[in-house]
Amino acid sequence: MKEAVFYNTAAGNLVICRLCQHNCLIRDGKLGICNVRKNIDGKLYTLNYDKVVARFAEPIEKKPITHYLQGTDTYSIAAPGCNFKCSFCQNSDISQVRANKPLAGERIAPSQIVQEAKDNGCKSISYTYTEPTVWYELMMDVARTAKEEGLKNILVTNGYMEISPLAFIMDVIDAVNVDLKGWDANSHRNVCRSSLMRVESVIRAISLKANRHLEISTTIIPGFNDHPKAVRSMALTIKKIQEISKRVIPWHLQRFHPAFRMSDREATPIKTMEQAYNMAKECGLEVVDAQGCNI
Repeated sequence: MKEAVFYNTAAGNLVICRLCQHNCLIRDGKLGICNVRKNIDGKLYTLNYDKVVARFAEPIEKKPITHYLQGTDTYSIAAPGCNFKCSFCQNSDISQVRANKPLAGERIAPSQIVQEAKDNGCKSISYTYTEPTVWYELMMDVARTAKEEGLKNILVTNGYMEISPLAFIMDVIDAVNVDLKGWDANSHRNVCRSSLMRVESVIRAISLKANRHLEISTTIIPGFNDHPKAVRSMALTIKKIQEISKRVIPWHLQRFHPAFRMSDREATPIKTMEQAYNMAKECGLEVVDAQGCNI
């Protein structure tokens, strides 16, 4: 265990986690919504600091980051846990941690992770697959070491980090991909257990950070966010953020494949992907790609 960062204490051995926008009020001996941050005797501890569940080199385009360090490999790492409860999670075996169950993973020092990245010829390290917000301490230590060694840092996130920790980590982050889940507030709350409005505020904050590359990805899910009205709303919001930040933000439209609690749904039809792509272009987005489509 490692004492967590960004939390407040309160009377009665209570702690308030200030890392993500859930701002969990956690009683002594209990866990936050992510199930990897625990109140022990009035102090908040992260339980996954030494639990690396994935680490390997892969093309940066798989993040997806397609307009930064193109053609290079990135060293992707992950620890278990997430602060969302998405029914369609593609990595639920490592992201959806059960309360008070042993965590998978192995202890690997930040310096070793950075050295492995260099040994594999990677130009960057990506914090990905689960939600890096809930293993913030590990991410920060690796990212600082990577920066000292001349590597770039890439954050792949659901965009629910609180503004203060976001500002702090952005000092060592070079590129971000925000996984925008959808654009209907009620559906977002019911399916992801989170506030859509707060995700938008994080995207805006990142877009205004100088010299930080930003891309957005969205999995198009039948019956959740594939309606033309929803796609149009997302596209117009991204367009507005582009205009405010005076930058082009690539938008990646990805196909849904049956997974987790949505294993009974069909994969996203190619026609739906093409319609979403066309809608995004009609809304004025310059850089859009749709997975599985020849467009």
